[in-house]
Amino acid sequence: MTLTAPARGRFGEPVVLQMEGHAQIGGKTVTRPVVPAENMMQAFAYQHLVPSEQLMVAVMRGVRVAPSLVMAGADRLRIPAGGTAEVAFTVGPAMLSTPIWLELSDPPAGVSLGDESVTSNGLTLVLKADDKHVGYADNLIVEAFAEVEAKTGKGAGAQKQRVSLGVMPAIPFEIVKP
Repeated sequence: MTLTAPARGRFGEPVVLQMEGHAQIGGKTVTRPVVPAENMMQAFAYQHLVPSEQLMVAVMRGVRVAPSLVMAGADRLRIPAGGTAEVAFTVGPAMLSTPIWLELSDPPAGVSLGDESVTSNGLTLVLKADDKHVGYADNLIVEAFAEVEAKTGKGAGAQKQRVSLGVMPAIPFEIVKP
């Protein structure tokens, strides 16, 4: 899911979000409220979701230009089974001038990230699908990373660490017959 906010509006003031999910089950539409939760670890072993009271967002002022997804009139990216498809993002000049690495966050089985290229307007990614998951549809999340010098390091021997630059807008996709 990708949330966007208008360029002009309320800044810094938190807003409570209320959402609901819709699904088709047995030919009927089922609707349920979304319960906000945090993914927490218990006793250094088990991960579980702990419900939160509210889901809040705040739009902060800044010079960061958020990436936007370019879908060319389609509602989702159609990746042929056993093949590839390209998707483009427009990004700000700061992201284009820094070497970045992109990774799929929790990708579904059979979907992987191929080559990426920088264009004059942004980034183009190649997504690959195996031939075993025809009909599967979901959203893909791509996270961008940069490598920076660690604050404790000095000079040529300084250690570098990988830092998240954030995530790109969600890519709705479907694996289709070739």
